[in-house]
Amino acid sequence: MKKWQLWLGVLISIVFIWLSLRGLRLDDFWKTVQKANYFWLIPGIGVFFIGMWIRAWRWHYLLGPIKKIPTKTMFPITTIGYMGNNIYPARAGEVLRAVILKRKEGVPVSASLATIIVERIFDGVVMLAFVFVNLPELAKLTSASGFVGNIQQVAVVGTGVFLGALLIFLLAAMFPLVSEKIGLWIIERVMPKRLQENTAGVMKKIFGWTCFAAFPL
Repeated sequence: MKKWQLWLGVLISIVFIWLSLRGLRLDDFWKTVQKANYFWLIPGIGVFFIGMWIRAWRWHYLLGPIKKIPTKTMFPITTIGYMGNNIYPARAGEVLRAVILKRKEGVPVSASLATIIVERIFDGVVMLAFVFVNLPELAKLTSASGFVGNIQQVAVVGTGVFLGALLIFLLAAMFPLVSEKIGLWIIERVMPKRLQENTAGVMKKIFGWTCFAAFPL
């Protein structure tokens, strides 16, 4: 069985490597690789790991009310999670790091996912700030620069979507009982009966931990 899974993985990898390389001009690619200045990889890697350490510290801080875990313990788990985001679809790395934290430190997956939701809210706020601070420069982008569309329109639509999601999150955290009732109502009408009980249980745990992570006091 393990050999079968190994060769299936190899086959899938070969197919996707072929798909990614079939439109690439390999001679031009090789010339560019030869001309590249690899010195900048050193500070780039350094900055990457500093940023990863800061993310691990942030996660350590958010998990503090649930369990005190040193940042040095969180760092490799955080790195594995972000690696998973680059490899697996639908940001599955977030679930991956929650599962690893469960195995290593015994923190419930639902609690980890709740703190990760809070992380993403913070990230969204920071990204919006970057967009609006740089909006005058971004507005100068044209189709010649590779951007197609209206940056102001993208910023407005993105802001509306994010603020809507943020409002839903805050209301859910402030009124967990009402949010739970709404969630159960949706689950009963959308999910198959055989999955309703388990889905409702996971939802209740995530709602509870999200409130705790967002408003620990």
